[in-house]
Amino acid sequence: MTSSEFSMSHQQLPFPKNHLASYYSNNASLGTAPAEQTASVNRRDFIKLAGIAAAPVITSQFPFQSPVAAQSLTSSERELLLLAIDVANDAGAHYADARIIRSQFEAVSTREQTITQIQNTDSFGINLRALVGGSWGFAATQVLTRDSVAAMAREAVTMASANNSVAPSQTTMAPVDIFPDANWVTPHSVDPFLIAIEDKASLLLSINEEALRVNNVRYASSSILSVKEERMSATSEGSLINQTFLRISPAVNLTAISDDGRDFQTRSAVVEPAGRGYEYVMGLELTGNAGRWAEEAAMKLHAAPIEPGKWDLVLHPSNL
Repeated sequence: MTSSEFSMSHQQLPFPKNHLASYYSNNASLGTAPAEQTASVNRRDFIKLAGIAAAPVITSQFPFQSPVAAQSLTSSERELLLLAIDVANDAGAHYADARIIRSQFEAVSTREQTITQIQNTDSFGINLRALVGGSWGFAATQVLTRDSVAAMAREAVTMASANNSVAPSQTTMAPVDIFPDANWVTPHSVDPFLIAIEDKASLLLSINEEALRVNNVRYASSSILSVKEERMSATSEGSLINQTFLRISPAVNLTAISDDGRDFQTRSAVVEPAGRGYEYVMGLELTGNAGRWAEEAAMKLHAAPIEPGKWDLVLHPSNL
């Protein structure tokens, strides 16, 4: 449900400052930053960190620092949710639920002392699920006007009615509690989208630098992926629930090469993703552990091959 812009005939909804997708790669030369970006670009010699040789390209209007977090779901959007439910009920739905979802995704990736990728996207849309008889219908739109949302709700009911007429089925809704004004946020103390990209890149480069100090370790890559999803849901039973989900996934991959260049071994997946904030990354001591992980990669160069046979295998939960 990616959108480019919203045109609302009755009331203009707030437009997130970082709504447009941005993508950074190393496929072209680095362009000149707009004047308003100069302070951000120069801060902490970020261009130097990025590596002029690699020349990451910036294909969006956003400066290098982490974008302003997408605005929280508003009362106008709440009204659109309730409108969708009302229209679905009036169109004949026996049950309906609707949700507005805004998702942010950010990725910062490095290799050795070069920033290889910075990606930042923001998607937004509304959908509705309707039950007619025992059959379901679904529709979605990225255009947040009253007319568009109403049309979406009617489309979902029409689909459910058609499904029910072609292949009637029986659906029994489980009893649930009603939450007319509920809120839930992933437990966290530091929102990863409020941490500057420079800080994330600096951390990753320091991890790589520490790992490359170990003999035979020739390649080091690291990344931090962050996801934030704001979801407001409404049901025809009377629930209105606002949820914010955070996920963060740091990764480090180290490769050691033998002196004769005939063997290479990789140490990877040393850290796990978590449904937490940036405090999770801060508590992992990634730079402090990078040397040990690099030594383990080098140790694999001298490890004896496994002999064929039946063996007991012990798995850590992170391997499942």
